[in-house]
Amino acid sequence: MIGTVNTDLEKMVIGEMFSDEGILIEALSELTADDFSDTMTKTIFESAAVTLSKGQKVDPVTIQSEWIPEQKSILKNFLYECFQGVISTSAYKNHFKQLQDLAIIRKARTKTADLFDLFESTSDIELLRGKATDILQAFDSKSQEKRVDTVTSFDRFIEEIGQPREYMKTGIKSLDYFLKIEKGDFIIIGGRPSSGKTAITLQMAANMSETYKVVYFSLETSANKLFDRLIANKSMTDFSKIKRGELNAQNKQYLIEQYREKFARLNLVIVNAAGMSISQIQSTAIQEKADAVFIDYIGLINCGNSKLSPYEKMSQISIALHTMAQYQKMCVFALCQLNRSGKDDPDMTSLRDSGQIEQDADAIILLSNVDSSEENKHIKKLFVAKNKEGETGDIKLLFQGNYQRFSSYATDKSEYTDVPFS
Repeated sequence: MIGTVNTDLEKMVIGEMFSDEGILIEALSELTADDFSDTMTKTIFESAAVTLSKGQKVDPVTIQSEWIPEQKSILKNFLYECFQGVISTSAYKNHFKQLQDLAIIRKARTKTADLFDLFESTSDIELLRGKATDILQAFDSKSQEKRVDTVTSFDRFIEEIGQPREYMKTGIKSLDYFLKIEKGDFIIIGGRPSSGKTAITLQMAANMSETYKVVYFSLETSANKLFDRLIANKSMTDFSKIKRGELNAQNKQYLIEQYREKFARLNLVIVNAAGMSISQIQSTAIQEKADAVFIDYIGLINCGNSKLSPYEKMSQISIALHTMAQYQKMCVFALCQLNRSGKDDPDMTSLRDSGQIEQDADAIILLSNVDSSEENKHIKKLFVAKNKEGETGDIKLLFQGNYQRFSSYATDKSEYTDVPFS
């Protein structure tokens, strides 16, 4: 069994800290007391942190003011041993990393033990799933952003001038003009039944998967049915022929020759997610190492508490998805039904039980028909109702139902530039 405690390594880090002031300051910034397992090394580190917080110089003498008399002799000798173990400080960054990795393993092992204890005492599946997700999160060693001063921020800004900024693109150019999507964003896509929410998000997911790992959770429609739509969308195969089973051997050979390799390049997973809870969705997304997640749709997520009102349920789910996006650094797209019927243009209040959603979302986009006329049934309107990072406004889209495909709208068809594969 691999040990999760390495006292020699911890003593080495303490010795390196007090051998060089720069290393000490960096250690107090990068490490925490929880990274140390040994009582002695933890005490010394905590004393150094307290001394620094008081504005005092941190050295072996000043930190002893935090120790009780009975500690001083023992810790002083222990600190001397730490110094003796340092031959060179050149590898201190690597030692920091090893220390943090061992702390992660200890945390994961503790959580695993907790889960095994629960197996003996409960049959609550949701509780067990939540604990299993905690184990996966314990391995998330992504460091949180550190505080930065104004000069550092200004210099970073100046240095990046002239360099193109990287955003996650949906492949629909008019939408990408409005939305500057990044990992950590929580985006709501709303629409009434049969408005095209699933079709447009499936297209977005496929386009994004050419660059990123994307997981599409379908709580309503089977993965096979969604893939039928995706085949039509990306290969420009008539969707009605697919549904009626009218493709022949020639069509089959064409699809294999022209599109199998292109589909193989898509880093997209579709999950049959009917009945899934937030913890299940999050756990699966973490295991898949997703950069972006689509959830179709938010109202079908299993909350696990039948006593909650619809508003309380939606608020709980919205907060959980927003937290998931930020903590896991995934872009989370959640589809949402609108609560009003009729011909009125939707707005944010049209979202079902929308209060918390309106607050949590980084962007809200609402899909609707331009009007109810037969002439314009192929024209859709995408209303960017909320956009923390840019403009709001309307986008016209062309919907080609036979291909289950959306394109940026243009009066001259020769101007259509959105293509199935980049």
